[in-house]
Amino acid sequence: KETITKSSGINAEYGIDKLSECGFRTIESTSFVSPKWVPQLADCKDVMAKIKRNPNTVYPVLVPNLKGLENAMTCNITEIGIFTAASEAFCKKNINCSIDESFERFAPTIHTARENGINVRGYVSCIVRCPYQVQYRHEPWAEFLRSY
Repeated sequence: KETITKSSGINAEYGIDKLSECGFRTIESTSFVSPKWVPQLADCKDVMAKIKRNPNTVYPVLVPNLKGLENAMTCNITEIGIFTAASEAFCKKNINCSIDESFERFAPTIHTARENGINVRGYVSCIVRCPYQVQYRHEPWAEFLRSY
């Protein structure tokens, strides 16, 4: 099996920059996740450095926790996305923690982002269906969202 990894220059020039030139106002650019778990995103800082920033475009990045935010803040970001899942199984496979633990991670991440003038958006995966868990409760994430 052959593995192909795109360089950060290709991702920036032929992906993000081209979308920006087309007039997209928001382009989720990369994720500041652990390269140990997602080696394909180890070049996230390089991608952000190589983007030709359009003043009419926002370039949010995904951050799973405070460490991800701290790394992203070195790249002149103005918006982040935090994420969890409505399914315990998906949450565990995606960010290696429970739903409750993901909520605990959000608080310092959101606080630090807001303190630094960084906008925050939130994502909840598997609202309707989960590929790993047939039945699950929706209340934990719904309560959390109401609190913000």
